[in-house]
Amino acid sequence: MAFKDTSGTIIIDAVFTDIGRQRLAKGTFQVSKFALGDDEIDYALYSAVDRWEADFDTALTASTLFEAYGNRMKNIQYGLVSYDVSSATITSTQEEEDPSHAWIEYLPVLKINNKVSTAVTTGSSGIVGDSFYYLSVNSETTQKLNTIFSTGSFKFLRSNDVDKVKVVIESGLDVIPNDASSGVSQPIDYTSREEFLTKKYLLDQYFFVFADNRFIEKSLGISKQSVFRNFPAGQAEINFESLLETIPISYENQFEHHATYLIHGVNNYISDFESVADPLPSIAYSSLAGPKGTVTAMNFIVNGELKNNSTGTRDFRYNKFGQIDQLLFDGTNKFDYIDTTAYVLGVASNARVQIPLRLIRYAGT
Repeated sequence: MAFKDTSGTIIIDAVFTDIGRQRLAKGTFQVSKFALGDDEIDYALYSAVDRWEADFDTALTASTLFEAYGNRMKNIQYGLVSYDVSSATITSTQEEEDPSHAWIEYLPVLKINNKVSTAVTTGSSGIVGDSFYYLSVNSETTQKLNTIFSTGSFKFLRSNDVDKVKVVIESGLDVIPNDASSGVSQPIDYTSREEFLTKKYLLDQYFFVFADNRFIEKSLGISKQSVFRNFPAGQAEINFESLLETIPISYENQFEHHATYLIHGVNNYISDFESVADPLPSIAYSSLAGPKGTVTAMNFIVNGELKNNSTGTRDFRYNKFGQIDQLLFDGTNKFDYIDTTAYVLGVASNARVQIPLRLIRYAGT
C-alpha cells in the first residue's frame, strides 16, 4: 500500500496480496503489524546546507510515489527501522553510569573493500571502465582474462577458484566521529570501536546475502577463524581462507528470484593506534574512514549450465537475460555475459550494500 498527504488530506492506496484477499474472504483478515518504507525518496536531492530555507525539502515532498500493488515480496525494499535495542536491554543503573551507552550517534554502513590484495576490483580497473564486478564462469574464461589483463591490475572473481579473489565487505563508520563534549575527532582505535559500535549493539556478526537463483547456485562465506587486523609496526594479519559453501535459508527477502544465504562476519581490528601520521595506518587495509566493526568476505558459484566453455552449447539464459558475442576488451575475443545484482544486509545494523555482478563467459573469436 502507499499513502501521501495531498492538500491536507492523507490519501491511502491499499492493495491486498493474494493471501490478504483469501483471509478477507474468510473473515479472518486482521492487521497485526505494519512496516514503513520510503523507497521512492532520493535523499541525494536533500541539502543540509539549505535546510533553513523555506522550500528546502520540496524536491523530497513532491516526489512521485509508487503505485501500490499486491506482490508481498516487493512492496518495501528499504524499510525504516528503529535502533532502540540498546535502550531496551540495559538497566537504569547502567544508563546512569554510562549515559552514552543507550544513545546512537552514528549509524554503520557496509562498504566494499578495495584495499586487500585478494579483494575484487570493478571493471574500471581494466579496459572496460565500468562499475561491475566480473565473475568468470569457467577455467577457459579465467585463462583468457588473465592473458588479456597480464599485469594483474584487474582482479575478478572466479567460480572455478573461489579463494583466489573475493568480495570483501566491511561494516562500520565511514566518518571520523567527534567527542560529544569536546567536539574533538576521535582516534580510530579499539576504544572508539567499543564506544560507537560495540556498546550500541551495532556489530554485524552475521550478514544476509541475497543472490539471483536463476544464475547463482551457491554463495560462499568466511569461517569464524578468519582474521583481519593490523599492528602498530605496520604489518597486518589478513586471512579469509578458505571460503565455506552455504545453502539457501528460509528467510524471505524482497527481491524476486533471489535466494537468501547467511554468512559469518568476524571482528575488524584494523586500527590507527592513536597515530596522527599522514596517511593513517588503517588506510592501507580498510576502506572505512571511521571505527571498524566487522568484516566478511564472499564469493559465488554460478549455475552449472552457465559454465559451458566456448566449444560447448551456450545456455539460453545468455540470450534471454544478457548479451552474447560481445567484444568487451579488444577487437578479437568475444564474450557472453549476464548482469545481475547481489545484495548484502548486516543483521545487527540493517546497513546494506549492492554488489553489481557481471557473469562472463568466453565465447571464442
